[in-house]
Amino acid sequence: IECMMQDTDTAVIWRGPLKHGAIKQFIAEVDWGFLDYLIVDSPPGTGDEPLSIAQIIKDARALIVTTPQEVSLADVRKSINFCRHVGMPILGLIENMSGLECPHCHKEIDIFRTGGGERTAKEMNVTFLGRLPFELSLVEAGDLGKPFANVKPDGPFAKALNEIINNVEMQCEAQVPADTAPPKEVQMAEGSKMKIAVPLAEGKLTNHFGHCEQFAIIDVDGDKINNKELVTPPPHEPGVIPRWLGEMGVNLIIAGGMGQRAISLFQERGVRVITGAPNLEPEELVQQYLKGTLQTGPNVCDH
Repeated sequence: IECMMQDTDTAVIWRGPLKHGAIKQFIAEVDWGFLDYLIVDSPPGTGDEPLSIAQIIKDARALIVTTPQEVSLADVRKSINFCRHVGMPILGLIENMSGLECPHCHKEIDIFRTGGGERTAKEMNVTFLGRLPFELSLVEAGDLGKPFANVKPDGPFAKALNEIINNVEMQCEAQVPADTAPPKEVQMAEGSKMKIAVPLAEGKLTNHFGHCEQFAIIDVDGDKINNKELVTPPPHEPGVIPRWLGEMGVNLIIAGGMGQRAISLFQERGVRVITGAPNLEPEELVQQYLKGTLQTGPNVCDH
């Protein structure tokens, strides 16, 4: 938000609902393109920002960073319990500022002690991903706006960071089942004729599946669109829309976000669901699907 302000020193004085709305817009309404990972750096603690992330991004994962001293670890234990309470899986814990190498004698100095992060991870049954030492060049690179990797790529900090990145990638692969991971590109299912439904608001796909204004029902034969019909859904109640679309003969739903219960109801009726689709017009979404170029992101469910 700072980059949108006239003065970068201006304070953004917002309560929870405004923060939640802004985060939802950044997640659901920004065309990020294809990403390997979307990293959201939240303030310390258990406030509005991490709670909004947990509510908006269904498959979000928490990466908790701490310094070794007890005053920080006390907050970390609360953060771990917060993640467990809201059902957000934890990738692991990283200990930052873990020792400083003296630039003169090259001995390691434990400014904040060391080992507190690893000990807490063990006590709380969380994966310990590694330690990051103090690095003076990192401060300089940050002030100059330069990537640290270009400043000192072979130092102890860079080596520790690369090891942690590898550990994070392994944890991500281990926690996301292959059949539920969002695909980079969605390929067209076999079969010549299909009926595809897209939830709309103001003529484009909406992330608010259960309360959309209309559905575009598009008939497809092979790689061609034969017909498009705009229909108004029945009043939103649990299970109503999956039953209604199933009775209309819909084979596929292209959505921005959808709750797991609704996905299960569609699957019970043999209806395939694609989530994380961009906010485009229905014809364009279907054409991309037919060509095998439809790219999806996180399942953003905002109801």
